[in-house]
Amino acid sequence: MIYPFWINKNNNHKKMTIETNSNKQFETITKDGVEFLNVGNQLRAYYDANPQAEVYLVKKEETKGRIAKAGEIVKCIEDGQEAVQIAEEGDIILQNKSDQGEYIYRHGKGTVEQRIEKFNEAYEAHPNKDGLYVDKGCRPAKLATENISGLASWGGTTETKAGGYIIRDGDGAYTIAAESIQDYRFATKEEILARVPGAKIEEIAEGMYATIQANLEK
Repeated sequence: MIYPFWINKNNNHKKMTIETNSNKQFETITKDGVEFLNVGNQLRAYYDANPQAEVYLVKKEETKGRIAKAGEIVKCIEDGQEAVQIAEEGDIILQNKSDQGEYIYRHGKGTVEQRIEKFNEAYEAHPNKDGLYVDKGCRPAKLATENISGLASWGGTTETKAGGYIIRDGDGAYTIAAESIQDYRFATKEEILARVPGAKIEEIAEGMYATIQANLEK
């Protein structure tokens, strides 16, 4: 599991408060006996306020992909939580190596055509293996130090237990479940510079790079 050296130095897992219109700490919700901090549509603000270093993640291996049929029901399972997604014809259904279920790529975000266009920007077909795709992404991410539930950048619910990651995605964010982190690794310096034009990075550990904080504040 990816678990950076800087987390929990003092065994301190205090909940984070960010400035909101009501200026109140977020409420918690309980799912199957597990308590999550419910940040709702403030997930990106929560991400920005998170003091963890912003690192970059890439997928280790290929992802299974197939085209959905209209009305196909897809069961998405993360951190033991099951959600049902209903596909439109042409949607792309993906499954990473560690996934117990499948998921619709960017479920509910824009039109099917827009989701396919975004998929083609992020993935390419494996040259020798049918049904497998190579992820071209390089995801800016921060470690989640508590159980988090919120609205993903594409509008659906996204959540992770502590030990997962929150991913910056355009003007929004989404999470990678703690149990799915094994599918990812830290990006190399060369991958970051090639896939994230203009990124200003620094080495924070041997072979581990983070965005320079001053660059984030601009």
